[in-house]
Amino acid sequence: MLAPAQQGMLATPGLADDIVRSFVRGTRMNIDLMDDWDFWSVMTVDVDELRHRYGVLPLAAAA
Repeated sequence: MLAPAQQGMLATPGLADDIVRSFVRGTRMNIDLMDDWDFWSVMTVDVDELRHRYGVLPLAAAA
C-alpha cells in the first residue's frame, strides 16, 4: 500500500535538498535494484560490503 498524498511536505526546511542528494547518490550506484535484483542472495552480506560492492557513496560524499 502506498502512503497517502500529502501537501506541503517539501516546505519542511532542508527536505528538498535531502531528497535531491539522495537521488544523486542513487544514480551513482553501479547496480539497478529494480532490474531483477535478487534481494535474498545478499541477505547475509554485511551492509558495508554491499555499499562497496554496489558503489553507494558515503553520506558525506553526497553532500
